Amino acid sequence: MTNPALPSPRLLLAGATVLVLLRLVTFAALAWDHGGLVTAMCQFDCFWYTRVGTEGYLSETHWANLGSAPNWAFFPLYPLLLGGLAGLIGASGQVAGMVLSNMFLVGLLLAGARYLRERGVTASPFLWFGFVLALPHTLFFSAVYTEALFALLSLGCLLALRLKLPLVAGICAALASATRPQGILLAPIVAAYGLWALYVRRAEGDFVRRLGEAALPVALAPLGLCLYVAAQYWITGDGLMFNHVQIHWRREWLGPLEWLRIGLMSWDWHRLPKEPTHSYETAWALAGLGIALWCAWSRRWAEAFFLAASILLPAASGLDSLPRYVATNPVFLVATFSLLARLPARVLGFVVLPVLALAHVPLLLAWYRAWGAVF
Repeated sequence: MTNPALPSPRLLLAGATVLVLLRLVTFAALAWDHGGLVTAMCQFDCFWYTRVGTEGYLSETHWANLGSAPNWAFFPLYPLLLGGLAGLIGASGQVAGMVLSNMFLVGLLLAGARYLRERGVTASPFLWFGFVLALPHTLFFSAVYTEALFALLSLGCLLALRLKLPLVAGICAALASATRPQGILLAPIVAAYGLWALYVRRAEGDFVRRLGEAALPVALAPLGLCLYVAAQYWITGDGLMFNHVQIHWRREWLGPLEWLRIGLMSWDWHRLPKEPTHSYETAWALAGLGIALWCAWSRRWAEAFFLAASILLPAASGLDSLPRYVATNPVFLVATFSLLARLPARVLGFVVLPVLALAHVPLLLAWYRAWGAVF
């Protein structure tokens, strides 16, 4: 039995765009008492991205006596795009960043609809759009953060592999690795696909040509990170500056199991919503790892690896930001939606999505107040 066709690309694009704009209108209404939408949405790392994008990595941070060193913690692709758009349209970095993020969010919604259909999920793509936009913590997709770009590139890589487009997958992986450190996790997925393709086509002959076709995407996949490391070494003498400056954010390498144990033992829910809590952060991490296990049980090995590794890698040095890392991970989103899609469409559309949207509101307001719980 074949899956029903998706609605026309124009209809999907129009629907995704309208829903994203409606969400922004809602965000703006709630931001009325917080300085307006652009001001309220720009918190924490937003200022770092706009500074790097509009002033460059060597601009002073005015953070103690560290000079420009902390700027290197923020990978280059998103700030470069932000700075380019700000100069092109003559807007502030905050406005340019929000325009970019929401454009990438529309792209993510469309890529996710196609990916879900390839995955065998036949639920309406408009329910998928609503799920992504309603889920708590996906506010970061509309903020001046890398979440929307990284999710789009990561999902684009996985989708390209499903469509047997390894070169496109390698390019997406390269761009993702220039966006966030976790982008390097796509490289072994691309490599595994290349090795599998060589094995499947082993009887076709012309091994050298097939080896070259398989090797090119693998070589491209880590290129973004490699170039960033080279640039840091050339300018600062420390190719791993992006990692070494993390100590100034109080991140300590104890390993993911130890940090998760600390989170489980903390039981500090009472600190919500004004302060980050290890209990809350660990709950999101465990939810993500549970979805990763389900992916593995379903023999979706690439999805399981990417989601689990994207949680365990940052968890090795702390629990901060794990809620947004999990909630905005494209594998977490498509896998969770594929489970929810087993519900009747009316239940999903008229019960689940409204509940998620209502839960989103207090988190959004906490973000506007710069409370740390959603960071």
